Amino acid sequence: MTLNRFLKEKRPGISKLAESADCTEKETEDGTKPAGTAEEREAKTPARQEKMHVKPAPFRSLIKSMTFSNSRLDCFEQCPFKFKLKYIDKIKPEIGKGIEAYMGTVVHATLEKLYKDMLYQKLNSLEDLITYYKEQWESNWDDNIVIVKEEYTPENYRKMGEEYIRTYYERFKPFDQDKTLGLEVRIDVNIGPNGEYTVMGYIDRLSQPEEGVYEIHDYKTSIKPKTQDELEADRQLALYALAIRQKYPDAKKVRQVWHFLAQDKHMVVEKGVDDLKKLEEETVRLIKKIEEESEFPHKGSALCGWCEYRDRCPDFKHEHKLSKMEPNEFLNEPGVKLVDRYAELMAEKKKAEDELKARFDTELEKIKQAMMKLAEKEGLRVIMGSENRATLWSKECYRFPGRKDPGREDLEKIIRQAGLWDEVSSLDTFSLSKLLDNPPPDWPTPIVEAIRAMATKERLERVYLSDKK
Repeated sequence: MTLNRFLKEKRPGISKLAESADCTEKETEDGTKPAGTAEEREAKTPARQEKMHVKPAPFRSLIKSMTFSNSRLDCFEQCPFKFKLKYIDKIKPEIGKGIEAYMGTVVHATLEKLYKDMLYQKLNSLEDLITYYKEQWESNWDDNIVIVKEEYTPENYRKMGEEYIRTYYERFKPFDQDKTLGLEVRIDVNIGPNGEYTVMGYIDRLSQPEEGVYEIHDYKTSIKPKTQDELEADRQLALYALAIRQKYPDAKKVRQVWHFLAQDKHMVVEKGVDDLKKLEEETVRLIKKIEEESEFPHKGSALCGWCEYRDRCPDFKHEHKLSKMEPNEFLNEPGVKLVDRYAELMAEKKKAEDELKARFDTELEKIKQAMMKLAEKEGLRVIMGSENRATLWSKECYRFPGRKDPGREDLEKIIRQAGLWDEVSSLDTFSLSKLLDNPPPDWPTPIVEAIRAMATKERLERVYLSDKK
């Protein structure tokens, strides 16, 4: 990737999020719901009767006109919410780029110079390349670049990249293993039964070691290399291989070559036509899933700490807001006060005698509802306190008649007559509710609607308190 292209983009993001609990609970033998913990019981609110409907995908026309890339597909899989902000809403991030991505881009630019100059019969010395690397680092540095791992300095990262270049140069000099066909080569691959989808990308270096053989080189500066199995499952270079086969009819072999510069490790995958066909089908299914998406929910992962949209994310928005406050302003912030009071009451309740615990529930419920309202108003899922964080969970779930409730026999009759009894485990309403969120394709629509008609919707609301990290 060139520096210019990098500076126009933002890179993915870290921090593991609290896991969401299932919205339904399994029944016990007598048909009742398990009591659960006190916190879970107090989190439940009265059921609401509602018609159930499928929301349309409001962005379908916009997405259908979109040219996809592997980075866009990865972004959706990593976090649909980030995908929406970045590629649909086209919101420019306020948080700067990560230094890991910056270092990687300067290393890429240096290796690009190495091979570009060789096309003109100029072989740079290692000293020439290191000088170029340092110049690029300094001239393109931006004080808004983010260092997540605060124990390391920009100089640490600069030296890392310099070492990667030295190691690569010493291993491959005089760089006569193949013929470079192009650098930062744009590719467009048409996929789908009628080639109706286009996926574009850039190949770091395309080379030809011999007639009929093409190699796609990708340079990685990440600390941790991928395993062979992970590379076999990699979509990006496989799509590039498909594009090369479409563009070059003489291609008998297309090798995917990864250079993990931090470890001086170089790994190769070569996919056959059948493997590429399977990949194409999987990619089309993913694109169709994106087209049908209507919610674009946020999704936590180990990459969240590097995300440039944390100031808009329900899990990090409040924390980001507080980070800009003075201490006295912080302690008087409404969300902080609510979480602190909730944590205080929970601690007191835990110490109280069993017969006295219930007296805390009324105030805890009031605070929980206040947090829910604040979260809804400001688009939050996590609210920070002085020493704790409150993760809020809310979902409307299917609620079916219990074993002893009116309507149970009618519900069982519908399912048995449809031949679906085995799939819901003797009418385990937990299984049934999960299935109705995404009905199996072989379930007839009239049956699905008939079962849904037997359900009510219940909003469950929970607060999960944890130590502030």
